[in-house]
Amino acid sequence: MGAAKEIEHLKKQIAELTASNENLAQSHSEGRFASTGRVARTMAHEIRNPLTNINLAVEQLISESPAAENTRFLFDMISRN
Repeated sequence: MGAAKEIEHLKKQIAELTASNENLAQSHSEGRFASTGRVARTMAHEIRNPLTNINLAVEQLISESPAAENTRFLFDMISRN
């Protein structure tokens, strides 16, 4: 009877360790996902700031420059892209 209890106890410990390992793996995966989100936000910020400055500069140049067709076309291309 003692051996059966020992086996049952070991099975219970294995189940607990398996559940703990699964929780740890899920937590690790969530941490990686959060890190990826932070990197994406940082990259978007680093890209968006210079593009905003370029767009503002183009708007300023449009307002100050003569309305030459070629110049206007190039400024519009910069703004669109």
